[in-house]
Amino acid sequence: MSHPFFIESLATRLDVEDVEFERIQEEIYRVQAGLAGEEKLQYTLRDYLFKQDVRIFYDFQCLNERGFSHQIDALVVTACFVLIIEVKHISGTLIYKPDVHEFSRLSHDGISTNFTNPFDQAYRHQLFIEQYFSALGMQLPVTYVVVNTNLRAKFDASLFELPIFHVSGLPLFLEKLQQHYTVECVRLEEICAH
Repeated sequence: MSHPFFIESLATRLDVEDVEFERIQEEIYRVQAGLAGEEKLQYTLRDYLFKQDVRIFYDFQCLNERGFSHQIDALVVTACFVLIIEVKHISGTLIYKPDVHEFSRLSHDGISTNFTNPFDQAYRHQLFIEQYFSALGMQLPVTYVVVNTNLRAKFDASLFELPIFHVSGLPLFLEKLQQHYTVECVRLEEICAH
C-alpha cells in the first residue's frame, strides 16, 4: 500500500485541468480509505485480549507456487486456527448478488458502484493458506471474515448470512472462534518459523 505522505503530496500537485485528474483523485480517496480502515482494524485488534497465544501479520504479502501474489490485510495466527481478515472501508448500502459474485454499494445519492468481491478475495487467500500449511504437513483450520470499518455502511439483507460485519463486531467474532477451535493443532513457534 502507498505511504500516506506520498498520497498527500500527490494530491497537492494535481492539476484540476489534467485529463487524469478525476481518476487519480478517486485512486487517492481509495488508498486513503484503505489506510483508514486498516488503522481502525489494528486499533480493534490491539484492544482485544486474546485467550490464546497469537501472532498478527498486517499487510501480509507473498507469492504462491505459481508466482501469483496474495496481499492479506490481516492474518491472525494461533495454534488452533488461522483467520484471514479482509478489510473494507466503504459507506452506503452494501449489496451482494451471489449468483454472479457481484459486490456493490448504493450511495446515499442513489449511485450504484461495483467493487472487487471481498468474499472471492478472502476465499482465494483461504485456499492458498490451507494448501501452504498442508504442504508443510500442518492441518490447521483456516477461516476468513470481511470487516467494514466505515460506520456509515449499511448491510443489505443479501449479506446477512455471510461473514461480514462492522469492525465493532470483531471481538465477539474472535470470542466465538476461540470457543469453537480449542484444540492446538500445531505449535505457534513452528508456524511462525515458516
